[in-house]
Amino acid sequence: VGWRGHWYLVGYCCLRQAYRTFRLDRIQQVQFLAEPFERAEDFDCWTYVTEQYSQEAARWHIEVEFQAALSTVQQKIPASYGSLTATSTGVLFQSQYEDLADMARYLMALNFPFVIHQPPELREALLRLAEQMIQIATAQLPSEGKGDF
Repeated sequence: VGWRGHWYLVGYCCLRQAYRTFRLDRIQQVQFLAEPFERAEDFDCWTYVTEQYSQEAARWHIEVEFQAALSTVQQKIPASYGSLTATSTGVLFQSQYEDLADMARYLMALNFPFVIHQPPELREALLRLAEQMIQIATAQLPSEGKGDF
């Protein structure tokens, strides 16, 4: 299941006798077992993950307005990331998120012009990201400027 920028695997834990959720990028080892497992017909992975993670209190309330058409923004932002509302100048994106640096990178990757309404700390995270990008873009190779070809 995709949820807020990450992929999750739902599995049944024989030790705990319950379903558990695992973030794919954190799984270090996989072992296939011979025992078969059948998922209950009424079990819905999407519902399970969204119920598990929507209960977490995110630290930041995000409000960003994109200067783009609603249909265009909907193509890039999944509904699970937050709400999208058409405005007179674009699309208001509202979400709850725990990591502002991660949100700043995500917003830049969308490649839409936008204005940050809330929180002001997201602007600071965006400025830090811009500074990192400038450092990377202006870094010289060791041989540059020394006449070596």
